[in-house]
Amino acid sequence: MDTDVLSYLYKRDSRAERYRPHLDGRITIISTQTLAELYHWPERSNWGTARRGEFERFLQGYEVFYPDRETCRLYGKLTADARRAGYVVPATDAWHAATALRLDLPLVTHNARNFQGIPRLIVVTEP
Repeated sequence: MDTDVLSYLYKRDSRAERYRPHLDGRITIISTQTLAELYHWPERSNWGTARRGEFERFLQGYEVFYPDRETCRLYGKLTADARRAGYVVPATDAWHAATALRLDLPLVTHNARNFQGIPRLIVVTEP
C-alpha cells in the first residue's frame, strides 16, 4: 500500500472508503519507505506522547516489508526501465513499487501516475 492510502485511513479521510474493498480481510503490507514517511509526521508536527501512542497502535495493523538484495535490484531495474520508457519514478514511489514487485502483490495507491512506465506492476487505484 502506498503512503497516500494509509494516510487516508489514519486521518479518516472520506477517500479511504474507496480503498476498503481492496484492503479489508487481507494482510496489508507497507514498505519501509512508507513507514519512514509516516514517522516524519510526528517529528514535523511535534506530536505528544498520547498521539504518538495512538499512531503506533494504528501502525500495528500493517506489516512492514524490509528490503533485501532482490528488492534493491528491482528498485534499480524498475527506475532504469521507467526512465528508458520516458518516465521518472520518484525515489519514494520506486521503493513502494519494488516492494510490490518483490512480493508479487498489487500496489494500492491514489497516485497511479507516479507509477507509469513500471513493467509488470499491478496498480490498484480509485477515482
